[in-house]
Amino acid sequence: LRALIVLPILAKTLGEFYYGIWTQLIITITLLASVLTLRFDVTFVRFFSSREKEADIQEAFTSLLIIILTT
Repeated sequence: LRALIVLPILAKTLGEFYYGIWTQLIITITLLASVLTLRFDVTFVRFFSSREKEADIQEAFTSLLIIILTT
C-alpha cells in the first residue's frame, strides 16, 4: 500500500532517467538479497544441529545473522 503512494511521487520528483536508475538499484538489491540468503535456515539446521559445542552454534548463528542483516 505504501508503494502505491511513494512510487508516483518518486517518479515525478526524480524524473525518468533517475527513476530508472533507482528502480534498477532496487531490483538488483532485491535479487542479491534473495540469492545470498538462499535457504540459510535449512543449511543452518542441517549442519549445526549435530554440533555439541554451544560456542560453535552461537558463532555460526551470529555470522548468519550478520550476513542477513547486511544484505
